[in-house]
Order: sequence, then C-alpha cells, then structure tokens
Amino acid sequence: MLTTVAAGRVFDYSHCIGMYAMAGQGFWAPQDFVFGADGIIYVISRGQEEIGQRISKVSLDHEFLGQFGGFGSGDGQFIWPRSIDMDSDENLYASDENLHRITIFDKEGTFLNKWGTPGSGKGELNGPSGLAFDGEDNLFVVDSNNHRVQVFTKDGKFQTAWGKQGSGDGELDMPWGICLDRDGNVYVADWRNDRVQKFSADG
Repeated sequence: MLTTVAAGRVFDYSHCIGMYAMAGQGFWAPQDFVFGADGIIYVISRGQEEIGQRISKVSLDHEFLGQFGGFGSGDGQFIWPRSIDMDSDENLYASDENLHRITIFDKEGTFLNKWGTPGSGKGELNGPSGLAFDGEDNLFVVDSNNHRVQVFTKDGKFQTAWGKQGSGDGELDMPWGICLDRDGNVYVADWRNDRVQKFSADG
C-alpha cells in the first residue's frame, strides 16, 4: 500500500478508476469530474480531434454506467470540453472552450439547455474553462481568454464579473481552474502567472 504524509495527515492509496479508452469504459484526456449525490462520478473527457469528447458515468468501484455527449456543435455536443459541475437539482453543466458556451444535461445525460455568446462584453464568453457553483446556485465561470471570472445564474443570466489581464494583485492571465470554499471564497488558478489567487465572492 502506498502511504503519503502531507501537512500532518496520512493518505493511504485506495485504487484507480478508469483507463485509456476512446469510448465506453474509461476516459480519454479527462479534464474534470464531479460527484453526484448518489456517489456517481461524472468525468468529462476532451478526447482528440473528432473522437472521445464525452461525459462518462462511473461508480467508485469502476462500474461503467453510461456516457453522453460527442463531437460537434449541435445540442449536447462538444469540441473542446473543459470543466463540469452540478447544481442543487443534480443537473450537470459543462464548459466548452471552442464553442464558448455552457451546456446543461440532467444526471441521466439528457440534453436540457445551452447558453453563452462569444465575445468580450459583459456576459459574453471567450474560452470558458473552470466552473464552480456556490451554495445559492450561482455559477462562477472562468472566462479564460477574457482574463476574468464571470458569475451567472444557472439559467445563464449575467450577475457580475471581475478581473483583467495583468500580473498584479487581482489581475489574471489566462486563468483556468476555480473552486470555492465553504465560506464562499473563490480560488482561481492563474495559469500564465503560475499562481493561485483568492478572492471574496464578489471579487
């Protein structure tokens, strides 16, 4: 058994979930994942070229439960899928850096909706990547190529935005990942600045 000690805590290796696969059981260039309330894991794979773009459903015991998505620009399809998160109703939200949009599915994989307009204005997206919901179902979207974070309702209504390109405090350069802590603070992986920045919920 592999054991790692970090920050005074002991972590024992348990097992691996997944393997390389273009389709079906396994993943291809997995980008992100989210746990459902029932313990099911939803993994979003980027694939390569026109193959492998999908969301896979698996259990912690590596039982393959299905997949949905696929390559393309139609409803429920992806070109550069990047991040995934789940709202309080257990609907899944997936970002697509190429299509500049957010696509919504129910937990069974049925397409529900999509929203997002390419651009740099308020509420517009240019390469959306990391996603994270807060406790009130507001969706924080890392708008990578616009060097900012935007906040939307789960229906896609723009709420607020912050950030601009730069290397100073609070400035961002191609941010990519995001998460929130239990107090609502926002942590952003500031990719080209090689750092993680912490913000309040309102930026």
